Amino acid sequence: MLTNLTILFERLRDAEYAHLLLEQLPLFGFLFGLLFFVIGLYLHEDKCRLVALMVILLACGSAVYGAELRQKSMTRILQGCEITQVPFIKEQTKVRQDTLWVYYTVAGLAVLALVGGGGKLGTWLNLALMAGVASALVFSLWLHMKEAEVFHRNIKKVVNRANKVT
Repeated sequence: MLTNLTILFERLRDAEYAHLLLEQLPLFGFLFGLLFFVIGLYLHEDKCRLVALMVILLACGSAVYGAELRQKSMTRILQGCEITQVPFIKEQTKVRQDTLWVYYTVAGLAVLALVGGGGKLGTWLNLALMAGVASALVFSLWLHMKEAEVFHRNIKKVVNRANKVT
């Protein structure tokens, strides 16, 4: 048992493994952060709203840190994959790097909502944050789908559409 714990702690320091762990955090962080933020607003519960904002900020931070870890582990990732996957993995990594602005924007909105206070400005900041987090949630889900398509080539990419009857 102690040996397995030692191995686990060593793997947690490994950039490739840590990236895999952090990859899901933005998706679930945005989902639960948005849910509890809306509940906190509806119930006028500042503590719930504060915790939700912290979860949203943690989700943003984990996305940025996860992208850094992925960049560090790219050499090992590419060595362990088939040669045909290399361009797709590089492209997906570039997409993740180029879209970090989404997480920075949501983090900025969360900080503004945290310090924005009440009144009309606070209402607009809360609405902007909810829209931003909802958009970032969909975006994170899309990024996860693209990641799954790259690393799990058996995932179906084409959506069957119903035939039109004319």
